[in-house]
Amino acid sequence: MDLIHRYSDYFSLDFLLFRGGPPERYQVPGVGLLFAPSVFGLLGFLGTLIHWSKIKYHKTFIFFVVWLLLAPIAAALTTDDHPNMSRASIMIPALCFLAASGLNSIIKIRMFKIGLLTLGFIVALGTWHFSYFWHQYSVHEKYYREFSRNINSREAAKQLAKIPKDYEILVATSFLDTQIYSLFFEKIDPEIAKGAYAQKTNTGMRFSNYTFTNEDACVSKLDVGQSRKYQVYLDSYWCDEPDWANVIKITMPNGSTGAKILVDEKLSQ
Repeated sequence: MDLIHRYSDYFSLDFLLFRGGPPERYQVPGVGLLFAPSVFGLLGFLGTLIHWSKIKYHKTFIFFVVWLLLAPIAAALTTDDHPNMSRASIMIPALCFLAASGLNSIIKIRMFKIGLLTLGFIVALGTWHFSYFWHQYSVHEKYYREFSRNINSREAAKQLAKIPKDYEILVATSFLDTQIYSLFFEKIDPEIAKGAYAQKTNTGMRFSNYTFTNEDACVSKLDVGQSRKYQVYLDSYWCDEPDWANVIKITMPNGSTGAKILVDEKLSQ
C-alpha cells in the first residue's frame, strides 16, 4: 500500500501544480512542476478520450500514456525525499505531449467561438501564472541558502580537524566528498597530498590519521567488534547512530542534518 500511495503522489495536484517536492534546492515556494495551462491541456486530453475512436495517431497517444504511467514507478520504489522532482523528470516529455495535444483539441472547438475564448483564457492564465512564479522565485525563494552542495562536507571537515591526531578517522566518500576539505583544514603539505592521491585505489585513500573509503555503506558498520580500528567516523545523514558513539550532527542551513560524526564514547570519558 505504501508503494501505491507513493506512486499516486506523483500524479497529485499538490505535487504537479502547487508544491512540487524535494530536493529543496530546486523548489520554488508555492509552485509545482506544471505550468497552469498544462493542467487544462491534460483535462482537454482526458476529454478527447470520450471520442477515442475518432482520434488520429492512436499508437502515438498510447505510447505517451504508457510512458506517463510507467515513469514514476522507479521513483515510487524509493522512500527518501519523496515525491522527488529529479526522479520524476522522466515524466516531463509525456506530460508535455499530452498537455499540448489537449490544448490543441480545446482551441479547435468552434461551437459559439468557445475555442477562441478558451485560447484567450489560457493566454491570460499563463501570463498570470508566470508572473506568480517570478514573484515567488525572486521574492520568496531562500537566497540565503548555500549554493555549494558540499556544505555538509566542508563543515564536517572543520569539525574533524579539531580531533587529536592520535585518533584514527574513517570517512565515507561515496556520498560525502570530504577529502579536499580535510586537506585544506588540516593544512596538509602538498607533497603529502600528491602522494596520497598517487596511491589512491578504487577502495579509497589515506593521509595523516584519515582513511577515506569508497564503500557505499555506513562506515560505522564497516568497522565493528570490540577491537575497532577507528575511533572516529564520518557518516552520511541517513546512517544509524550506534549506542557506543557520541554523535556530532552537521547541520545544513535549512536545519536538516547533512552528516554525522560518530566519536567512540570511551574517548570522551
